[in-house]
Amino acid sequence: MADQVKDKKRIQVQIDKDIANKAEEVFAELGMTPTSAINLFYKRVIGNNGIPFEVSLTPREQATKKIQHYSKFVLSNDINTSKELAEWLDDDDWE
Repeated sequence: MADQVKDKKRIQVQIDKDIANKAEEVFAELGMTPTSAINLFYKRVIGNNGIPFEVSLTPREQATKKIQHYSKFVLSNDINTSKELAEWLDDDDWE
């Protein structure tokens, strides 16, 4: 009986070189290749009907996001009078 050849699809991605190298070291320790690791990931996506792990921001990423949001409210000029302060505080761009 002849071996059946499965249809293959080539997927190309760009990954940071340092991340790829570190991941490939882990794959090697597990006896895997990048191709087998990616195949495993895809099979788990199908089996779980979604990403097979929690996807969320780390506490540091959450803090950075908050800092970026609130940094847009930092004054870009001096406030020298109570009127200027009141106008700045009444600004509707806080949300």
